[in-house]
Amino acid sequence: ITIEVVNESPNAIVLRPGLRFLHLILIRAEGASRYLGRYQGQRGVTPPKGLREEC
Repeated sequence: ITIEVVNESPNAIVLRPGLRFLHLILIRAEGASRYLGRYQGQRGVTPPKGLREEC
């Protein structure tokens, strides 16, 4: 899982070691059909469409 943190405000935010800023809950759910998209089984990071050319 890749988490991107973005500060959209003009004010700086200090993140110190040990500071908790994310709460993530993962669940297993059955869907109507299996997922067969571009991220299925990937082993690395796939940048968003707008950034692919920049990376």
